[in-house]
Amino acid sequence: MYRPTVRYADVYRNYVNDVFHATTLDRNQIMRLALFVAANSPEFNAILRQHGKHDVPLPRPTWRSNHTALWMEQDPTLNTEGEDVNAVDGGAEDNRTVIVAGGGSAGGGAAPTTRPVTRPPGPLREGVIRSTGGISFTLY
Repeated sequence: MYRPTVRYADVYRNYVNDVFHATTLDRNQIMRLALFVAANSPEFNAILRQHGKHDVPLPRPTWRSNHTALWMEQDPTLNTEGEDVNAVDGGAEDNRTVIVAGGGSAGGGAAPTTRPVTRPPGPLREGVIRSTGGISFTLY
């Protein structure tokens, strides 16, 4: 987990305190929410482009606007589609929230989901899935 020390003007501190008293969010959630939203903000990205290096593109966030666990929870797990994800061993339930985000392709892939990691008890099943086009997938 990343734990930055941030120094900023009193006007920001006063704003965060006012938001803290006006909502049910804690100060850390407020700061995480600000960064969560800023990454997709046209204004934020326009300012970054003004200060960007000419030979380095700006990064794109790997989360989507409906991934609220990312800023609500202190340490959510973020998995990106296409990465290798191992099943929970032994059939135990892992109650950490997992966010499955698109792999950065524009408009492609399945809709993002947020769900607990679970695996039913019992042995793993093996099988082969064949798709049209001659590609075969072997599951273990």
